Amino acid sequence: MVELITACMSLGLYWKYDLSPSLGFFFIFIAAMEAVFWIDLDHMIIPDVISLNGTVIGLATITAGLVPGLTWKDSFSGLVLGGLILYVPAVIYERIRGVEGLGGGDIKLLAMIGAFIGPYGVIFVLFFASFIGSLVAFAGIAFRGTSSSAPVPFGPFLTAAAVLYVFVGQEITDRFIELGHLF
Repeated sequence: MVELITACMSLGLYWKYDLSPSLGFFFIFIAAMEAVFWIDLDHMIIPDVISLNGTVIGLATITAGLVPGLTWKDSFSGLVLGGLILYVPAVIYERIRGVEGLGGGDIKLLAMIGAFIGPYGVIFVLFFASFIGSLVAFAGIAFRGTSSSAPVPFGPFLTAAAVLYVFVGQEITDRFIELGHLF
């Protein structure tokens, strides 16, 4: 199944980016997202070797100018936003409740995602990951009797939303920004 998914996503990347540096860049990103998806789903961990090395690869590749449409400022601000937007609430939650509510792996993963797709991508990914994750959690509670305090890995939702962004997110974000200019 993993190989089939990888093949389908690779074909989709080829259709979207043709043979360009963006194809290779986003293939590395998509492959990392797929690996994190399955690892976090099975073991509830996100390996630092993927997220930290991925952050360096994303920032370095964009800084080298190999990805059209993204600058080093986009990459760096996406990295910072991606890390802080989850880090701050995680710290607050842990101080109030006395237990960890969000793993450090999710924080590092969103920072990596930001390094690859920039700050607008981070906002898109966090919105869709939270929305889809909430639907899945509510369905688990309603139909399976899952406890509302049962741990749910957030990495699979982050990675799925990041893949969605690579394929259609920029277009959705651009349209949303255009709508904002009407008001």
